Amino acid sequence: MTEAGADLYVRTLREQAVRNVQSADLAALADSLDSLYLDHLDRLEAAAEHALALASALGEMGYLPGQTAMLNNALERAASAQDIFRQLAALLVQRARPELDPTGRKAGLPVEDLINWTGQPPRHTLGALEHGLQKIQYARGHSLAEFLRRVVVRLTPESVPEDARKQAAEELISSVGMRMPTAWVLSYGPSDFGTVVYGHLTRQDQEMPWHLTPAQVANIDRALIAIATMCAVCGQGAHAASVQEAGSAVVKRLRYMTQQYGDGDLHAIGTAVRLMLHRDRVAFHLAPEVWTVARDVLVQHVDGLELVASS
Repeated sequence: MTEAGADLYVRTLREQAVRNVQSADLAALADSLDSLYLDHLDRLEAAAEHALALASALGEMGYLPGQTAMLNNALERAASAQDIFRQLAALLVQRARPELDPTGRKAGLPVEDLINWTGQPPRHTLGALEHGLQKIQYARGHSLAEFLRRVVVRLTPESVPEDARKQAAEELISSVGMRMPTAWVLSYGPSDFGTVVYGHLTRQDQEMPWHLTPAQVANIDRALIAIATMCAVCGQGAHAASVQEAGSAVVKRLRYMTQQYGDGDLHAIGTAVRLMLHRDRVAFHLAPEVWTVARDVLVQHVDGLELVASS
């Protein structure tokens, strides 16, 4: 080994050692924040159970439910589990970003969307306290350590390539696939640029057509991040960099766009993607080598995936 090669080897080992120490420090911080989070959930649960016991005792004394309704507000006066989790996650990200992205090159890359709180149990006929207890149990399924793992994948996919492929597959299929009872279905077709796949733009009755909602823009952003991640860990580094840089600019433009868009509005995203907007769907036109990478990753990591060719 030459002297220059030896110096490079030593420097690489040193940088890897620093990253390992940083990762260990971040993991320890996530564990500590998880302890605080679980402690908050324990307190919420104890408050709800105490309020239920008190209401039951008052009922046995002849008081009617309407006379003890103030006890139902026991959880509303405390910070919710989701609020606390998001606050702790923000503190974790403040520490993690400088270590995972010291140059700030990925400062515009969002991580807040990695917190998914959409599966809370419905209330139905439950009382406020009983429903609160169910939501607390749901909240126990969230962890700052798992959130950190996903942040590491998002910001440094090359350091965990297999995790990155899996996470990117989940994010892309949720953006452009159709969920069926037992499978995901992805329709694709030929395009002048390569291959096109579509994401649907669902709207509520009160939402205007030809305008993108914040949730729809976030979904577009998530799909582009997934494509960039796949390229980064599958030997398409140039495409990954161009999608990340150009994609961030396009998403920012879409997020703050106040005028309605037109059918077929086209946005070039680096060398890898052409984004075309339609009334009820968004088309992702992928370059041939990018589609090959995306298809292979999806087939490998999405259980029950059905690829349907369309003309």
